[in-house]
Amino acid sequence: TFDVCYEQLFFVGGNWK
Repeated sequence: TFDVCYEQLFFVGGNWK
């Protein structure tokens, strides 16, 4: 889902929004 993609992207960046 879109949420998962967004979650992974932020996690990889190291900045949880």
